[in-house]
Amino acid sequence: RTLPAGSVLRVQRHFDARRGLLHEVQQLRDRDVWGPPRAYTIRLYAPAELDRVLTRAGFGARTLHASLTGRGVPGPADPLVVVAAP
Repeated sequence: RTLPAGSVLRVQRHFDARRGLLHEVQQLRDRDVWGPPRAYTIRLYAPAELDRVLTRAGFGARTLHASLTGRGVPGPADPLVVVAAP
């Protein structure tokens, strides 16, 4: 993907649905030279998993929202916002 300054960002993603892991490698090309690849892995949690983690961590009342404004019920295509009481 071409960035506003003219550089190119190459992104390769692999999602392991069974383990809930997203592995991504990014590489930036600037002035016709590719930089070193940068890799990272993110663990994605389902709402029920995240709720169990918060319960085990000692948080009290929890509510799940589909926006930072607190509106909507989260679905598969929505962001997940969790508000938890200490």
